[in-house]
Amino acid sequence: MEKAKRIRIFDKQADQYDKSRESLQQKLWRQHLIAHAKGRVLELAVGAGANFPFYPPSVRITAADFSSAMLDKAPSRNPV
Repeated sequence: MEKAKRIRIFDKQADQYDKSRESLQQKLWRQHLIAHAKGRVLELAVGAGANFPFYPPSVRITAADFSSAMLDKAPSRNPV
């Protein structure tokens, strides 16, 4: 599948990703994993920023995604 087509697909799904609900188990796993982050973090394929609420306040996040619509959703999830 060509890159431009993938980007269009993810751009169309950005609202759905932002509103999707995780199971409690997924949320706890994400919280446990990301709580150990320190310093500067590069997060690739950030999507709608589901990890952002779980980073410790001292962590500096640089996030990237090929979908600009996903990136538009991500900052609203960032606690900073």
